[in-house]
Amino acid sequence: MKDKESESISIENDRVKFQYQKSPQHKTIHVSGIFGGIMPDKKIQVHFWHNEVPIPKNIFHKIVKESGEGYVNLGEEVEEERQFEETPPPFLIRNIDISATIDPAVARSIGNWLINRADMIEKKSERGVEHGRADDTSGQD
Repeated sequence: MKDKESESISIENDRVKFQYQKSPQHKTIHVSGIFGGIMPDKKIQVHFWHNEVPIPKNIFHKIVKESGEGYVNLGEEVEEERQFEETPPPFLIRNIDISATIDPAVARSIGNWLINRADMIEKKSERGVEHGRADDTSGQD
């Protein structure tokens, strides 16, 4: 009996075919930066974060007029009455969306891949090209 992983890898004509699929936990995130360090097992741990302005816990609006049907027409927000979790609220919040522990060789490969793609974007921008193709790191620099 084949397991799910062996079904997604096939060998054809001295080549290995990999099939990509998104896990049920997959999500796309915006990354503003990373924070991390070296773990005791000599792996690199990174936390990907994005900046966000604080969202109030509660806000208040003036009532302009109340209709006879129980509906309320809202007026302006009373900004000085906003309530935040912290007082005063922080200027920016760094939300950590995902953390990863990465082997040094894989981290180097990912770093090189990212640098190459950034270089490609700069070159394409100079030539006026607006799109490209997706490709992977496949463990190669």
